Amino acid sequence: RGFNNKWAVKYQTLNVGDLTEWPENETVSVETLIATRTIKKNAPLKVLGDGEITTKLTVEAHKFSAGARQKIEAAGGICVDLPWAPVPRSRSRGPNMAMVNGNKGVRRKAKPA
Repeated sequence: RGFNNKWAVKYQTLNVGDLTEWPENETVSVETLIATRTIKKNAPLKVLGDGEITTKLTVEAHKFSAGARQKIEAAGGICVDLPWAPVPRSRSRGPNMAMVNGNKGVRRKAKPA
C-alpha cells in the first residue's frame, strides 16, 4: 500500500563507531569494506555519525552525514566523497526487446508472397 519510489537510491549505512577497529592512518575505502564483508558491493555507502572515533583515518564513501564528517575531521581524519552513478532503470514494465535483440527500431522488408 502507499507510494513506493522505485527510483530512490538506497544507501548502505556504516556508523562512525564501527571505524574504531581500523588502525591509525589507514585508508578505509569501499573496496576494503567489501573485501572484509562489512558492506555489499551493489549499493552506495553512507557513513553516519553514531558512535565515537579517536583514530585518524581517511574514509572514502559516497555520502557522509554532517555529524560523521564532523567527528572524522575532529579526530584528524579526512572524508573523501566518491561519485555514484546509479544504473538507469527502464520506466516500462520490461526491457525494450527491439534494443535487446539489436534491431534498434529498424523496420524489416516484408517477404514477397
